Amino acid sequence: MVSAIARLYAPSKEPDLLAAFRSTKNQTIQENGFSFTYTYDRGPAIDERLITVTRP
Repeated sequence: MVSAIARLYAPSKEPDLLAAFRSTKNQTIQENGFSFTYTYDRGPAIDERLITVTRP
């Protein structure tokens, strides 16, 4: 799903977005007028990963 979003909104940043999604560090990547905010939370039973796409 991350690849599909990257291909639509920020093709040149696809490798960076995939790397962010595999990491445990919160990050924000900006490209083509969009902001991709990745957050990681370690839950009690499952790790939660979220990418939010916004247009600032």
